[in-house]
Amino acid sequence: MDQNEDESKQTLSLSLENSTPIDTSKTTSPNNCILFYGVTYLGCASVNAPKSEQEISRVMTTLNEQGKVVIEVSMSVPQSIDEKIILFDGQESKIAEYKMSHVLFVVRGGKNTPESNCFAFTTCHGDSSENYIFSCHVFRCNLLDAVSKILYSFWTVFNRQNLKNPKPQESNQTSTTGQFTSVATTLLGSLTNLGASNLINSTNNSVNTGLDFCEFALKYSNGKQEDQYVFRASLEIKEEDGKNPQNFQPVPKEKEFFKLRKNLDKQICIQIQQISNQQLEIERCFGLLMCQGRNVSHKDMQLLQTISMGKSDPGAKNSSYLVTALWRPNETTALQVLNEETQKNARVFMTIAVDLVITGLQDPVRFCLETKSRIFSQSEKFWVYPKNKHIDFFYLQLNKKNECLFNLESIHSQTELRRKKAAMENEDKIEIEKMSDSDENELVMSGLGNVSKDCAEEELMDWSDLLQKWRKSTWNERPKGLQALVRRGIPEALRGEVWQLLAGCNENEKSMNESYRLLLSKDSPSESVILRDINRTFPGHQFFQDENGQQALYKISKAYSIYDEEVGYCQGLSFLIASLLLHMPEEQAFNLLVKIMYKYEVREIFKTNFECLHMRFYQLECLIKEFLPELYEHFVDLNIESHMYASQWFLTLFTAKFPLFMVFRILDLFLSEGFMVIFSIALSLLKSSQRDLLALDFEGVLKYFRVNLPKKFRNEQNFKDLMSIWVNFNSKLSEKKLKKLENNYRLMKEAEALKEDPSLRYEKECKRLTQLNRRLEQENDDLANEYIDTKIALSKQLEDFRDDYEIVKAELLKYKTDYQNKLNENYDTNKKLLNELDQVKQLWRKESDKFESEIERNNIIIAEYKQICNSLSSKVERWTNFKKKYDTKMKKFNLCEMCQENNKIEDDQSEKSSSINDLVNLGNNVSSSSASSNDPFDEETKIDIETKFDLGDTSLINNLDSSEDRLSEQELKIKNLELELARVKLELVDAQCKNQEFDHKLKLFGSNSGSRNGSLTGNNDKLDLMTGSTTSINSLQQTNFSNGNNNWLSKTFSQFKEVTNNVVQKAQKSKVNN
Repeated sequence: MDQNEDESKQTLSLSLENSTPIDTSKTTSPNNCILFYGVTYLGCASVNAPKSEQEISRVMTTLNEQGKVVIEVSMSVPQSIDEKIILFDGQESKIAEYKMSHVLFVVRGGKNTPESNCFAFTTCHGDSSENYIFSCHVFRCNLLDAVSKILYSFWTVFNRQNLKNPKPQESNQTSTTGQFTSVATTLLGSLTNLGASNLINSTNNSVNTGLDFCEFALKYSNGKQEDQYVFRASLEIKEEDGKNPQNFQPVPKEKEFFKLRKNLDKQICIQIQQISNQQLEIERCFGLLMCQGRNVSHKDMQLLQTISMGKSDPGAKNSSYLVTALWRPNETTALQVLNEETQKNARVFMTIAVDLVITGLQDPVRFCLETKSRIFSQSEKFWVYPKNKHIDFFYLQLNKKNECLFNLESIHSQTELRRKKAAMENEDKIEIEKMSDSDENELVMSGLGNVSKDCAEEELMDWSDLLQKWRKSTWNERPKGLQALVRRGIPEALRGEVWQLLAGCNENEKSMNESYRLLLSKDSPSESVILRDINRTFPGHQFFQDENGQQALYKISKAYSIYDEEVGYCQGLSFLIASLLLHMPEEQAFNLLVKIMYKYEVREIFKTNFECLHMRFYQLECLIKEFLPELYEHFVDLNIESHMYASQWFLTLFTAKFPLFMVFRILDLFLSEGFMVIFSIALSLLKSSQRDLLALDFEGVLKYFRVNLPKKFRNEQNFKDLMSIWVNFNSKLSEKKLKKLENNYRLMKEAEALKEDPSLRYEKECKRLTQLNRRLEQENDDLANEYIDTKIALSKQLEDFRDDYEIVKAELLKYKTDYQNKLNENYDTNKKLLNELDQVKQLWRKESDKFESEIERNNIIIAEYKQICNSLSSKVERWTNFKKKYDTKMKKFNLCEMCQENNKIEDDQSEKSSSINDLVNLGNNVSSSSASSNDPFDEETKIDIETKFDLGDTSLINNLDSSEDRLSEQELKIKNLELELARVKLELVDAQCKNQEFDHKLKLFGSNSGSRNGSLTGNNDKLDLMTGSTTSINSLQQTNFSNGNNNWLSKTFSQFKEVTNNVVQKAQKSKVNN
């Protein structure tokens, strides 16, 4: 296999160079060489420093400019260090030769110079180092590309020799073979700088692509070259064909990632081949494993089902070992990320490892290949199939126990060494990540998230008891049990008060409130920046979408920029202010902000040059290296520095991107336990996201921090899991540890300052001051121009104001005169109205007194009428009792024995009973209508009747028959009296209604001074009413007397008439007076 690769490599090189092998019949050159045509030999010169590129370049320039005698030659470059470089003339005759082992240094002419198509090498001649003669041979190629090809051939020879003979065998060979490594390294650098690196990767020869890191691997592992073994590993992924599930096709590979489709079974093929040192035999494969991400731990690797293993060519001496395993994505849940469709610009890291049992080693050796992949949909079609394999080289450092056994000291891949080398060569430069004004990938809006206001009753009781104790004690002494309650979460209703208590804001609250109001009256130089940041602060919260919330945010930002002139206003400060404003008024929020900035030393981060922020980054990186080593290595490999993701965490205290419930809980812990909480929260976030971060590349990691991480904690359960991780980290951190890291950072900076050249430092400082001076001068000029413009504008405005003042003054004088005239008129009118009001009041009092007296008289009449009604009721009751007694007597009369013997009266019994009933009914009617003491039957008559009934006097019965006609007449009169009485009652009610109407008119008369005639008219109406009432009573009385009523009724009508006459007389007198 190796021989075939060498032959293919040689054929490819010859075809690229348009060269032909030398014919041995015409030359004495060896067969294994490459012949280059179109080369001109410019000459040779002696040099004192054979490894000085400057001296060789000077010789090259001189010979190229002054060389008049040149020779057209063809150069034969051997493939072995033991052979010679031979120069042939046009007839292919050898004219010169140089041992390859005597070549000390190779240099090419500078790019874009006359010597760009020239090259030179130095050789040494002599028996010992004392009589060495160093010569410089200069050549020029007709084609510019030929120089790179010749140098590539030189580099190949020297690089191979480095692997075969790492140490010189004799001391006198130190100047020759001991320089192979340096020559190969110099040639490699020249080829790379001159754009010839494509030749290095033009073949699949392992020597050309894998051995250039051998020296670095030795330095990195502190090993010896003879103990180093290099293996070449290639990875190929095959995917099942949609038509035939048993048929697997290689997946395409573009640049540095494989293109995979989800939900399809895949085959993982790994080929291992040793390419240097003593051959080690691979016995078998112990297992093929896979995991998402890189720098993963061994426990995260997933074992795949091995399909086949063995040597590709069992008969060959250096045959490669091939292992194939089956990967079923739908059955492997641990590799779910590798079976989910990725975004367009996203890549997912994957690690594939193979454990091989090698003869001479007790434990299996694990070869881990890390590569990227992009997952497409199952129906994706790939029209171009570049089927490149992923190739990596592994450098095993073995310690030989005896002839058969080895100990594995270390194993490193070329990919790992390349990252380590780049990290060692590039100095870490920390820059502050500026907050971009707009981010097209921004998917998370700040200020979102629902904050639950629910709280258990027991928890509220605990907080209530604690706050009562805290208010009674001094503010600096925190009560016991406070830390435990804060870690469980402060209730939303109490959060504003507890925050102020934790920060100690009540000590100077009054003075800070006065300072805040005073600061608002001043101008801030940062107003433009503040106004620009307001619209970007918590746009997802309704409070800051309105003008009131934005105005409050602007006021506090402006006040603090004036209060703290050293810091002023910095981007990110508005997010912290907004979080405070959601829990307290402006004055209290400003007071708490000052406490946070000074007491908790947050303002130190914002100071000039952000020196404290650099120190915080250093502390965070050290903590990540200690507690999360795998993630730290991953970040180092990707060149991801802490300022790329953590600057916003420190500058805003996690308030910018995360949901509000998470922001408030972090501020709870920060105000309770100090700045150390920021580090423990940062470590907890990294720990909870470690698995996802290890599977992402550079762009993916940064996007994850910017978008995915805030979105992840919209779920409160994820935040609860984060808090459980935080408890673990918080117990491991301490102020002592952070102080130690801070001291280490100071010492590191002091050491860097001492190492730096003072002249360079002064030069940098001078340049900085010069730039500062220019900036200040420019600002001074701008301010001067602005001052002049402002002065001119103010002068013009002053003149305009003066003109406006005169106009306004004249108008004001006119308005003042008009106002005085109207005031005098209103005063006279008011005086007249007051006089009229007094007159109306007097008139109303008089009329009111008259009306009250009339009401009293009416009440007396009503009372007398009620007495009459009561008297009538009592008489009716007596007649009722009389009827009951009469009925009783009649029953006794009917049961009398004398009446039973007397049959004469038996026939008249019914007529007697009816006569007696009529008599009783007559008494009832009389009792209901009579009001005097003249009853139809007095007590003596009643007794006489009762006696007569008791004795059975028959004369009474005879009288009853004779008085029947008289009773009927009396009954008719009584009915007429009842009708008249009902009519009188109706008239009385009508009179009361008219009195009420008169009362209403009298009140209207009192409220209207101009309605006196109406009052007189009302009195006339009343007088007519009284007159009408009197007439009605007289007519009623005449009717009653004509009917021959009793005296009691006559008295009643007489009283009605008397009262009515009195009222009429008074009304007439009042009318005459008016």
